[in-house]
Amino acid sequence: MDRENGAASGLVLSGRRSLSVSGVKEVSGFDDRQIEADTTAGELFVRGEELRILSFDRDSGDLELEGRIDGMAYAEKTEKRGLWARLFGG
Repeated sequence: MDRENGAASGLVLSGRRSLSVSGVKEVSGFDDRQIEADTTAGELFVRGEELRILSFDRDSGDLELEGRIDGMAYAEKTEKRGLWARLFGG
């Protein structure tokens, strides 16, 4: 469950060819080899070949995609920091 608003995030993978994701806030990047989505559970990375987004409904948070899915990984979203902040711990 999402700590902010209680929305659940989930994945349904069918035969490595079709993926349904719930709890998606936005699609932050995509091409035919990787799709990046900001979800209520963190940043989701889907890697594969011939990936394409079939549909994305921002209101419901549902994302549908297809292609050859080789891997998926979640990462915590980190704040981008500038050079000075990294150098001086700011």
